[in-house]
Amino acid sequence: MEGAAFRTILISGKGSAMFGNLGGGEILLILVFILIFFGPKKIPEIAQGLGKGIREFRKATQEIQDAVEKEVHEVKQTGKIEDKNSKPL
Repeated sequence: MEGAAFRTILISGKGSAMFGNLGGGEILLILVFILIFFGPKKIPEIAQGLGKGIREFRKATQEIQDAVEKEVHEVKQTGKIEDKNSKPL
């Protein structure tokens, strides 16, 4: 049933994949709570730290993806799978 509800949201254009089923009121309430809890001076620092964390995560994800693609390309070129981590006996 969850899949059907998700398809309905996507087809009707209501809701957002980013915020799920949160409406404008709920998002505003969360933002007000964050403003009260952390204060206006701390929010830019939190946003900056969050941005750095997201950038680092994307960078690490890209590095892993590049390494996997490189290995796949090498296997396609040579036709062999080599274990680079194994030690000779």
